[in-house]
Order: sequence, then structure tokens, then C-alpha cells
Amino acid sequence: MKDRKPQNSAILIATIGVYLGLVLAGAAPQVLANAALSKQFNVRDEIEFKDDLDNKPDRCDGTWGLKSRLDEYESSFLWFNHQSIGEYANIVEQIFDAFPEKVDSVDISWTSAGELRPSRTVTASLKYPFGFLDEEDSQSLDRNVLYVGNGLPGKSFSFSVFRNSLGSEFRFESKQIPYDAPLVRSLYSSALEFTKCVHPEPGNLILRNTEFAVAGDHLVITTRLPRGSLDTLLADAK
Repeated sequence: MKDRKPQNSAILIATIGVYLGLVLAGAAPQVLANAALSKQFNVRDEIEFKDDLDNKPDRCDGTWGLKSRLDEYESSFLWFNHQSIGEYANIVEQIFDAFPEKVDSVDISWTSAGELRPSRTVTASLKYPFGFLDEEDSQSLDRNVLYVGNGLPGKSFSFSVFRNSLGSEFRFESKQIPYDAPLVRSLYSSALEFTKCVHPEPGNLILRNTEFAVAGDHLVITTRLPRGSLDTLLADAK
């Protein structure tokens, strides 16, 4: 019984919050009751999913049926897409094609415009072409950055790449996420662990050096790699 008290408290707080909001908006009593009850069940479902993620860590041996669990999460939370993790690794690979090891310094970023995905656009801080890419491949990189950003739950996003003599840092930030922060962190951490199990090299190397954080309503994906080509880094990792 003690384990259920934190859940009950969270459900009560969320229910009161919904109720007060509707009272201020002048909602009818029946609407208040139905909305509060609906929110109570939604909060309970989210808490139980977070408990499941926390208590059953993913493993590559398939003990917990990683893929089937992720499919269940995507059915319950339609804004969640576990494939975004592999797509993120792919654009990091593409950055290494554009700016190979011999490029000493890199400082480039992309920023989205527009909240609605069908009409959302992305703008790079540099003009075409990017590094060693031709104009067509540079446009393809723009589209891939937009594709990853649209697959994440935020209303806007940014992606930046910085390289100096020590190494490279990649930072993808999905912003203004209207969902519970611990749930977002748990779902995408679970997706990262699964993708590390199935993604081929060199993307797997990228993901092994990637971490997630939720700061307020932002999901931040950060990858840090030492200087060197992906082939060199792979050889050093063996």
C-alpha cells in the first residue's frame, strides 16, 4: 500500500488542477466531473508506464521484448516515435561526410520555424554548400534535420554542431514539449537503449556516446566525440 501513495498524490493534484482550470473557465458541473475523471485515468496510465520503464530496464538479449514494448508505448503515446533516435544518428554521420576530420573547426546550427509539422521549415546558419557536400546533398541534410525534428514531440527545435581541437559536440533540442518530463525522459531513454542494440556501425558508436536530458519542457540530445574520423574512432573503440 505504501508504494501507491505517491501515485495517489500525483493523481489528486492533477485532478484538482484540471477542476480549478475548468471552474475558472465557467464549465458546467457535468463537464467538470467528466474532465476530472478522464484526467485521473490519463495520469494513472502515465505513472504506470513510467513505473514499468523504471523497474524493467531494456536489455539487448530481448529479456523484456524491447521492440514490442516500444510498440506499446507508441500506441499509448502517439507523439512518441522511437525511430527518431536512429534517424538522429544518421544525420550525425552525414555531418561527418560534410565536415571530415581534416576540417579543424565547425560551427553550424539549424533552427525550425512554424509549430505545425506539415508547414514547418528549417534554416541553417551557413549557406550552401555545407563543407564538402555539394548543394544537392546540403539540401538533403536540411531535409533530414527537419525530418528528425518533426519526429520529436516539441513545437520547435534546434540542432547545432561544434568542433574544435578537442572534439565534436552535436546537440539536438526539441522545445516546448507539452508532456510530462519524467515520462518523456523515460520513453526516449528506453528508445536509445533499444536503438543501440540494433543500429549498425558507425551509428552505434554515435549512440554509445549520446545522452538524453529533459530540461524544463525541452528534450536535449547530446553527442560528444573526440577528434578523428568515424573509422578511426571505431578502431580505437575496439
